[in-house]
Amino acid sequence: EAREVVGLGISLGAACLAQAAPLADPPLDAVILDTSFTSTREMASSVLGVFPSGSQGWLATLGQPMADWHAGCAMMRVCPEATIDQLRAPVLFLHSRGDPLIPCEHSVRLYERARGPKRLCVFDLPGHCDAFFVENDRYRNEVMAFRASLTARERKT
Repeated sequence: EAREVVGLGISLGAACLAQAAPLADPPLDAVILDTSFTSTREMASSVLGVFPSGSQGWLATLGQPMADWHAGCAMMRVCPEATIDQLRAPVLFLHSRGDPLIPCEHSVRLYERARGPKRLCVFDLPGHCDAFFVENDRYRNEVMAFRASLTARERKT
């Protein structure tokens, strides 16, 4: 019986997948995290950083229930940085260097904490979650190269 289960998450989906995948039993065969963040708290701080410091607290207080409702979960509990080192699957991180919503540093830090096998691909693009659409050929090539590296690794074992 053939079986291959690969998880793919984008933005909030990537953060949730990064946090949930370590719990999968049996482990996923691979995980692809496109534009993940390290924690909701850090991401919110980054997003609210453009507002005057006096207004950030009340914006967060008003925004958190709406974000929870929109996401369908308690957003402040989403913290993949706390669990990424427990991931038991190969992982590919994708992120755009100029992402204005989630700085690329988030994926870099997750990559550094992940066990491996792992791969990090940074696109020189300015938008949020735009690599698939703007550089589709490279995006697909990165995913296929990641998959090929796993196949080659499987053959050696």
